[in-house]
Amino acid sequence: MEKTTKRMIMRVQGEGITRIAREQCYINHRFGHAMEILQGSLQTDQLDNNEIAGLAFAVLDGRAEIKGVYPDGDYRFEYNEEPDKRWRIEKLISKLAEKAEESEAQLRDIQQKYLFLLDRMEDWEKRAANDEYFEEYEERLFKDVEARRESRGSSMLDSFLKRMSDKEEHTTEDYGWLEPNGTFHGVEWGEHTKWADEWLRKNLPEEEYEKTEKRFRLGTGGDALVERGWILLHNPSCGIAYPTEKEGGHRTKEQKEFLYDYYMERQCHKEANAVWKDGDE
Repeated sequence: MEKTTKRMIMRVQGEGITRIAREQCYINHRFGHAMEILQGSLQTDQLDNNEIAGLAFAVLDGRAEIKGVYPDGDYRFEYNEEPDKRWRIEKLISKLAEKAEESEAQLRDIQQKYLFLLDRMEDWEKRAANDEYFEEYEERLFKDVEARRESRGSSMLDSFLKRMSDKEEHTTEDYGWLEPNGTFHGVEWGEHTKWADEWLRKNLPEEEYEKTEKRFRLGTGGDALVERGWILLHNPSCGIAYPTEKEGGHRTKEQKEFLYDYYMERQCHKEANAVWKDGDE
């Protein structure tokens, strides 16, 4: 029996490649995959990888097209006389940023509702929900279902016991100074005043430092940092820190995000929920 051989010729349409890549980018939001498609379709020994990537980006940005059919000889990359405004990476980035902000707000809303319900559920209700959730997803819905104490005693003692019950010994992770931009500077317990004085001395211009020293009489607890919008996380009883901040001041979004995570990590749900009750700044 004689073997038959069939010849298969692959034909690639430039317009089709352009359309598929843009769909991946703008509809499916797979920018990396779109770039791979285009870069693979623009390979040539005459250009290096960076130059090819630039051509691919221009196609996605509506400034160029791949046209013709390969291997017919008219397969080519071609810049448009005018950019196609339907395809602009700048608009895509803005759109994705808006969606990210919306998703963040929705997530915060869900977390707020979750914490609201969590604080109002009895422990037996949490255990029952845990059993049902575990059967479905093989994990616990509520990780902490210890029985609530009938009498919590003073908030100061309760906070101290809560911290001391942690498996890890917290030091600079618990206390410190929080800048308006959300940067946290961990400080050993009881050292916040000294740290504040040293920071001001090292970071303020000499003339400004002298005015600050004269006004606040440095060594009294970092009032100058608080005046600048900083927040002190501290607790004289060695318990979970509470914020000391400027009276009548407003927390920045970055500070709120840090404080929310800070209290969530320590299972302080009410405190975490309260961080966002006034909305974003």
